[in-house]
Amino acid sequence: MSIANEIAEEIMSRYHHDLKDRALFASFYLQELDGAKDGNKDSKAWVKSKGFDRGLYKNALDTDDESADNVQMALAMKIMSSVTLSQRPKLKRDVVDIIYERYVTDANK
Repeated sequence: MSIANEIAEEIMSRYHHDLKDRALFASFYLQELDGAKDGNKDSKAWVKSKGFDRGLYKNALDTDDESADNVQMALAMKIMSSVTLSQRPKLKRDVVDIIYERYVTDANK
């Protein structure tokens, strides 16, 4: 199992109750897009590839959603303790994609 899968599984297990709530998941995901939009070249391309209007995620990190913030913080802490600084953006994108796959794509099947 890859490190991205391991981290995603840990976050999904710990925060399943929160992430299965569509509104909370949307808040978490939009916060991830908001943070990545100002990141490195690959992160900016990742955000663009998602196809969301910038107005949907712009300033999402400024919202007061404690549950989404808790998921964000846990994810950030896990990534920081797992890889080097230069590896973090890609790992975070990979983990968020895995979580998206589980809670959005798989839920719609």
